[in-house]
Amino acid sequence: MLTFGGAFSNHIAAIAVAAKNHDLDVVGIIRGEELVDSWRQNPTLLRAYEDGMRFKFVSRETYRKKENLDFLESLHDEFGNFYIVPKGVPILWP
Repeated sequence: MLTFGGAFSNHIAAIAVAAKNHDLDVVGIIRGEELVDSWRQNPTLLRAYEDGMRFKFVSRETYRKKENLDFLESLHDEFGNFYIVPKGVPILWP
């Protein structure tokens, strides 16, 4: 799975837990490349990491391209096949 969000995003935290609970790999595309060296000081990102999420930090400009086919293809090249979990989608549990 792959999803997009900001450094304090509840969506990032929720998707990380959902992926952990279902033993799925998950990558968070995080808005704010300035966080590359300091993300461990962010409680939301630290918890998502502890729940198994990997991160790719991107600039705000790049983040705005999250629906751009060329950008998505570059993510596919980097991470392989993935399912994008869009923000604001309710997750239903059995």
